[in-house]
Amino acid sequence: MAEDLTRLNDGNFANRVLYLLLDSLSIARVWGFYLCDPQMDTEQELRNKLTAIWIRALIDSIEGEQRYLADYRVEAERRGFRNTVLLCERASEYFQCVRDLLSRFTKEEQIFLFHVRNLLVHGWVNAEHSDHINIKFFDGSRVVVEQLDRETYWNLKREFLGNFYSGKAEMDRVLAPIKERLKADSTYWAVLATVLSDEFATMVEKGIDADLGLM
Repeated sequence: MAEDLTRLNDGNFANRVLYLLLDSLSIARVWGFYLCDPQMDTEQELRNKLTAIWIRALIDSIEGEQRYLADYRVEAERRGFRNTVLLCERASEYFQCVRDLLSRFTKEEQIFLFHVRNLLVHGWVNAEHSDHINIKFFDGSRVVVEQLDRETYWNLKREFLGNFYSGKAEMDRVLAPIKERLKADSTYWAVLATVLSDEFATMVEKGIDADLGLM
């Protein structure tokens, strides 16, 4: 990482470490009720669409982790921030669960979900009009970015798109089994529940305050 972390004051640095984890949890805080709560069991079409947004958000979180977490831990050790080092370790454990979950989805599925997510949240999708498309996916160990020509990009999605565009029922039929694989990873959901808990938040807050000399 090019930035010199040693120039940051202690509070700024601690916040960066904290928000690397918190930002990765935003998808669950915002959409978790709709994807998981029994009250929403009748809204399977909504859940199918949320699956595309959720998985793409997890890919983003792993990209953030691989860019920053190792350097943050080294800097926390240099500053003698014992509790921030522990936070880095807990974050690493959570991100490993995310990696294990993402490994359930093929490159082709991830590219298809990239397409679906863009359709759901954008009014204009640049990739659909470009000769070369930058795609991001988890390859089983890390997030990688590849530039594909237009024909290759569409070929990777073609096995899904025929059904996806033939009607709402077919779209849900394509997305539903992907959603079930997302929801089937009990380890991910258990660890997610832990890091979202009030007890975990209190422990992290007290630990960072102690590192900063605020207790």
